[in-house]
Amino acid sequence: MGLLNQDKLKAANTGFNAHFRNGLQGVQLSWDIFAQLVPSDGESETYGWLRDLVTIREWIGQRRVQSLSQSAYTLVNKDWEGTVGVPTKAVKRDRIGIYSAPFNMLGRAVGEHPNKQVWQLFAQGESRNGHDDVTFFNAAHPGAEGQPAWSNTAGGGGDAWYLVDNSQVIKPYVYQLEQAPEFVAKDNPEDDNVFFNKELIYGVDYSAAFGYTFPELVRLSKEALSDTTFDAGIQAMMELKDDRGEPLGIAPTHLVVGPSNRAAAKLLIEAQLINGGDSNTNFQAVELIVSPHLA
Repeated sequence: MGLLNQDKLKAANTGFNAHFRNGLQGVQLSWDIFAQLVPSDGESETYGWLRDLVTIREWIGQRRVQSLSQSAYTLVNKDWEGTVGVPTKAVKRDRIGIYSAPFNMLGRAVGEHPNKQVWQLFAQGESRNGHDDVTFFNAAHPGAEGQPAWSNTAGGGGDAWYLVDNSQVIKPYVYQLEQAPEFVAKDNPEDDNVFFNKELIYGVDYSAAFGYTFPELVRLSKEALSDTTFDAGIQAMMELKDDRGEPLGIAPTHLVVGPSNRAAAKLLIEAQLINGGDSNTNFQAVELIVSPHLA
């Protein structure tokens, strides 16, 4: 069977790490479509500037300061991990090759994790608060100074679909990264896991948080997806105003749906002709994204 020596342990660590990296690098990123990557160097980050989209006005009288500290939206970093145990006899017998698949899967799971977390922000927006202390999708967001409450949800009882303005400097979601994924090992022959369980432990961990920026950039609807409800959603977002009552300049760029709304969305956005030959006024009006992560 051989001995559990340093050469075999080093070879195992190197091999498992390589398979992990292969799995990680094989993941197609999707979190970056709608999320802003923000480096973090502490336990949490507070986004004091998340109050209103910054605008320009004619200079009459004194400058009007657009305060960057009217909001206190804090994202606390969380630790995430994935761990695999390998029997010591597999390393003693030079049988580490049969464990390539689990480490490849571990790498893939790590790569997919921020994708899943960001896509979950869509559904979680009905229960998680944004910077204005109400849920991200809400029918009564507090208005800017001098403006009434406003809504970024259309209600309804069907499956959710979303309109997103992804053209702004800031994207609607945040991927706050404190520590990038790191491959670690507990494979010293004197470790308790080796002595008591005859098992070498390998894993990965990272630290991050996921949250929201401006609710003006996303609109939720659970109405039946049609040209009527789509047009109404576009209009509602384009009519959003700043604290001076002027349009914010929001213009949806994406329609985001889950599998259940795929057929209706493709007919709405990708069909040039409808109703037996009529021109489709919404043909390619926005980019369509169908996500398997959305119910």
